[in-house]
Formats: sequence, C-alpha cells, structure tokens
Amino acid sequence: MAENIKTIQLRMNTINKVSKITNAMKLVSMSKLQKYQRRIKEFSEIVAEYEDIPSEKMVDSENLDVLAVCFVPDLGLVSGYNNAITKAARELNPDAIFWLGSQNYEKVSTIPDLNVVNEKMQSDHLHIDFLYDDIVEYLKEYQVYLAVPHMRGNDLEISWKYLNEQLTYSDFIIYEPDYDSANERFKQFNLLLSLYDAYYQSKYSENMTRRIAMEQATDNANDMREELGNRYNQLRQERITAEILELSAGVE
Repeated sequence: MAENIKTIQLRMNTINKVSKITNAMKLVSMSKLQKYQRRIKEFSEIVAEYEDIPSEKMVDSENLDVLAVCFVPDLGLVSGYNNAITKAARELNPDAIFWLGSQNYEKVSTIPDLNVVNEKMQSDHLHIDFLYDDIVEYLKEYQVYLAVPHMRGNDLEISWKYLNEQLTYSDFIIYEPDYDSANERFKQFNLLLSLYDAYYQSKYSENMTRRIAMEQATDNANDMREELGNRYNQLRQERITAEILELSAGVE
C-alpha cells in the first residue's frame, strides 16, 4: 500500500509539472493572439474598402491550372489547424500547392494529388513583400487561390480568396491617369493586402488553436490531479485504519 501511495505521489508531481508547462504555453499563445488581433484590426478596414471595389477575373485566367497558397504553422500542438487546412486543400483539388510553413510539409509532399511547388520554408519569419514577388510570377501560370482561415468560436473555417482579379471597367468612372494604370495599382494593392490579411488570420488561428489545446490539456491535468488526490487520500486513510487495527490487536 505504501508503494501505491508513493506511486500516486510521483504521478501527481509529474502532472503538476505538465500543468505548469501547458498553462505557460497557453499564456504565450494568448499574448500572440493579442498581437495578431491588433494587426488584423489595422488591416480590416482597408481590406473591406478594396473588397467593395468592383473587380472581375483576369482575362483568360480560367484556362490556367489551379494553385493553392496555404499558410501553416512552424510549431506543433496545432493538429486541428493542420488537419483543417489539409482537408480544405484536398477539397479544392488544385493542380499545385504552395505550402508556407514547416508543419506537415513532408506529409503533404507525399500526397499524390497535391503537387507541392516550393521547398520547405518557415512561416513565422516570412517576408510578405518577398512572397508577393513569387505570387506575381505564379499569377502568370496559375489561377491562384489563397487559403484564409477564420475562427468561429472554437471551430476553424477555411475560405478561399481568388487572386487573379482585375479592376472592372466602367464608362461611368473616370480613371486617373487612365484605366490601365489604375488597374495595375488595384492588382498590386489588392494582392498585397490579401496576403497580409491571410497571413495574420492564419497566425491568429494558429495561436487560438494552440491556446484551446493547452487549455484543454491543463483542464485534463487538473482533473487527473483531483482524481489522484482523492485516491491518495483514500489509500492514506486505509493505511491509517490498518495501523490502528494492528495496534488494537497488539493491545489485546
């Protein structure tokens, strides 16, 4: 019985350590959440304004193959995010995929119907301006769909932003200095804003997914600790009772 009590004490100590780690990781994720929430808020009004500008698919873009661009995490404990983005990519069924992040890169690269076009790269220190140049080149060869994650409560949803867009021409609008120049500016800013928005949304969703996972892990650890505590008290009481019975028998 003494050995059982000692075993339970060791397990409780281990759970206490795990609980401290998961709680600390949850706090880190919450701090990052606030950071990306501020970034999203900064861009949201500008993105909304550009979405109100009449646009249409670029000429002849529908004849091109499809490329999916996906932002994914570099660190683990985000299986919910990885599964959601992989599922969304397979449902889109693109001809190629640009996988921006190290998580699940090897796994996705082995999926026969997902042709990964880039080398393994990290997303945490990604320069969007450099990525912009890559996407501009891909727009010449592909219809490009950008994955945009959104958190709906504790659920992650993936929508697709079509990037092969141009300014819709209208005889009732005066373009300065002309339509072609205005169209080029629209395509540049629309693409850049879309990339920043999707990147910040992905990082927010990543850290929200990790925070939820760490919160659940902490709650589970607390439940296990409470259960072990009850078992510990029960065994300790049984040992005390047994010792009293032995003493009583000796007196008799």
